[in-house]
Amino acid sequence: MNDAPPLSAVQTFGLTRLYGPMTALSNLDPTVNQGDLFGFIARNRIRNVVFLCGDPHFSMASEIGFGGAGLAGLRALCIVASPLYAPHPFANAQARDFLDDNAAEPLHLGGGADMHYVRKSISVGDSFTLVNVKPDGSGWSVIASVYPEDGAPAEACFNLP
Repeated sequence: MNDAPPLSAVQTFGLTRLYGPMTALSNLDPTVNQGDLFGFIARNRIRNVVFLCGDPHFSMASEIGFGGAGLAGLRALCIVASPLYAPHPFANAQARDFLDDNAAEPLHLGGGADMHYVRKSISVGDSFTLVNVKPDGSGWSVIASVYPEDGAPAEACFNLP
């Protein structure tokens, strides 16, 4: 059994929201753990979720799949883009730092559901990522093209219903 603390998917500090003179939220520090976020997506069978994120060390495109009763075909995408300039090469991640997939040890979400991912592409260091989304028949085509500073672009192509 893994005794490590859960990984945060969303974390804010001092969240405050004002609407004119009215304070709707004041100094909230909510944290949503990965298992809770993916569990919510699985329980509610939310389709076509695309996580767009940034990281100063690498670009990566992954497909997230869900397993369990009634979850066949449910998946999400995660596209991580680095800035064009990655100023700390000593801190940059390498492809070997990331699993290609976690099918052997999926994240258990409770209620018989689990989540697994498969990495489709990765680029470390300076790069630029272009995400193209367009209708494709009865669904959507999502193409993440990573343009590294010193090489040919890499593409990860996904089709969503």
